[in-house]
Amino acid sequence: MTPGEGVWIAERLGTALLLFASGMALSALFRGGVRARILAGLAMLGAAAVVPYGTSTGFGFLFAITGPLSAAGLLALLLAIGALAGMSGNLGETVGRGAPLVGILGLFLYPAAVGLGTWDPYALGFAGLALPAILAGVLAAGLAQRSVIVPLWIGAGALGWLLGLYGSQNLWDYVVDPLAWFAALVVMLASAAGSIRRRVRASSRAAAGDR
Repeated sequence: MTPGEGVWIAERLGTALLLFASGMALSALFRGGVRARILAGLAMLGAAAVVPYGTSTGFGFLFAITGPLSAAGLLALLLAIGALAGMSGNLGETVGRGAPLVGILGLFLYPAAVGLGTWDPYALGFAGLALPAILAGVLAAGLAQRSVIVPLWIGAGALGWLLGLYGSQNLWDYVVDPLAWFAALVVMLASAAGSIRRRVRASSRAAAGDR
C-alpha cells in the first residue's frame, strides 16, 4: 500500500462507519436483533459503494458532504455502533462527559468559520502552540472528570495529525468536525431536557407529598 492509498482509506473510514451505523439504526427501528443490525449495516455500506449517484456513488456523494471525520466523529460512531450491537456498558456516562467538551470546542471554531467575527481560529491549527495548549486544557478537564473517552479523543486526534493520516495539515481537522459537533449539541440539549423533566417531576412529587 502506498502512502497515497493509506490516506485515501483513512479519509473515508468515517463515511464507512457512518453508513454502517445508519444501517444498524434503521434495523433497530424495526426491532431487528443484533445479527440483523449488523447485516443491515453491511448491506447499507455495500449498497452505497455500488449504487451510482450522478457521476459517483452513494458512498462518494456522502463523503463529499461529510469529508474526513475527526477523532471525535470516529469515536462517536464507534460508540453508537457498540450501543446498537448491545455493548452499551456505561455509554451514557461516557458520552455525557465528552459531549460538552466537543460542543465547547466546536462553538469556539465554527461560528467564525461561517463568517461570525473577523478572527478565524482555524488558522491556529496550522502552527504555533495556541491550539495544542487549548487541547491540553480540554484533556485536563477530561482527566478531572475521570473520563476515558476524552484522553482517547485528544490522543487519537493528535496521533492522526502527527502521522498525517489525512491530506490536511491542520490539527483542527483531526480533532473535531461539524458532524461530531452537531451530535454533541444534540446530546447536550437532550441531557438538559432530561434534567429539567426530572426536576419538574421531583417538584411535583414534593408538592403532592406536602398536601
